[in-house]
Amino acid sequence: MIAFFVLYLGGSFDGLLLLAGYPAGTVTYHEPADSPLEGASAVLSTPLTAGTVTVTVKKNGSAVGTVSLAVGTPMAAAQLTGGLRTGDRLEVRAVSSADLDPTTAALLVVVH
Repeated sequence: MIAFFVLYLGGSFDGLLLLAGYPAGTVTYHEPADSPLEGASAVLSTPLTAGTVTVTVKKNGSAVGTVSLAVGTPMAAAQLTGGLRTGDRLEVRAVSSADLDPTTAALLVVVH
């Protein structure tokens, strides 16, 4: 499992999430050995009262899955396509709507 996060996800956020347990500012995971890539789970620390968050998992720059969070859906999961090969790069991008509320929610995404 690989964990990505952002603290204080605000409205109109559009950026790469940080890797949990890695040096500050690290956004790209480099796969050390071949392994399966099955899914991604996303959870907000606080349920949304307005807006949406779209999470895209990218492998080597190409999208392999998307998770959507909205009012009434503080956690969601998606199946991902393909496996990981040694040297593959994983990144997770989150995009929030301008009307996102609350703007103090943290976002955690686990790729498994």
